[in-house]
Amino acid sequence: MVSTFQNLLWSAEIEMVSLGIPRKLTKKRVQRAFMVCRRLQLNTLIFNQCYADINWVLKLGAIFVSIGGFYFFISFFHIHPYQATANLSVVVPVFVGFSVLYGKAFRLPDRFEALKDKIAVISARLIWGSFEAKKQIVSVPNLSIRVGEFHVLERNSTLNFIDFV
Repeated sequence: MVSTFQNLLWSAEIEMVSLGIPRKLTKKRVQRAFMVCRRLQLNTLIFNQCYADINWVLKLGAIFVSIGGFYFFISFFHIHPYQATANLSVVVPVFVGFSVLYGKAFRLPDRFEALKDKIAVISARLIWGSFEAKKQIVSVPNLSIRVGEFHVLERNSTLNFIDFV
């Protein structure tokens, strides 16, 4: 999953840098950037179809392990300090791992929006106008990583997760 998020982020970053390089602006260049947007959207859609349930199980597992682990650490620290510390040593990697693993997924919608905005700005400078490009950009829906069939993994999900635990 991490490699999927990394590949999608790199595609968006490379295209944004490519659009920022000062060279002759052509319709073909804007069309290529639009195709990168469409490819990112389709790859994310496929990822959501394949891994939404796995994301949901990972999120629930991280919540249960973190809450249970912190509870047992606090409850048994004065009775069994070694076992409580061992329990905490399991909880902390799960707690941090969830945030690190899905950190790239949280950045993906922001990068995608920035790429769409950059394409709109660049295409406004073309002779053929920005109307056609704006229609194409609007036709690409925003990205989101799904967690189960009913919930979208949002940027504030990590903060809610930490606050919940």
